[in-house]
Amino acid sequence: MDGKNWQQITKQEIDEWCNNFTHFAPSHGESLQQLFERVEGWLVKVSAEQKDSPVLVIGHAGWINAAKIIAADQEMPKTAAEWPRSVAYLSCNRIDI
Repeated sequence: MDGKNWQQITKQEIDEWCNNFTHFAPSHGESLQQLFERVEGWLVKVSAEQKDSPVLVIGHAGWINAAKIIAADQEMPKTAAEWPRSVAYLSCNRIDI
């Protein structure tokens, strides 16, 4: 659904996504569960390699929100309503892992 206008996404796709928020994967996309696994794997790798050195990461709001949730040791959201507000475009967010 990335790169599409809301008008291009069918109600059925939106309903499927909302009803299965963590595991629904749009065509050619990844589920929230897969996103969290990818982000967590990267965070573990970087924290082992970089130790106490800061790392600059540039990413999209979904990736940044996932990293912030993982770093805060919070559970992955189960519903769309639990997903945090997107980080602001061009904002700087510090994440300590």
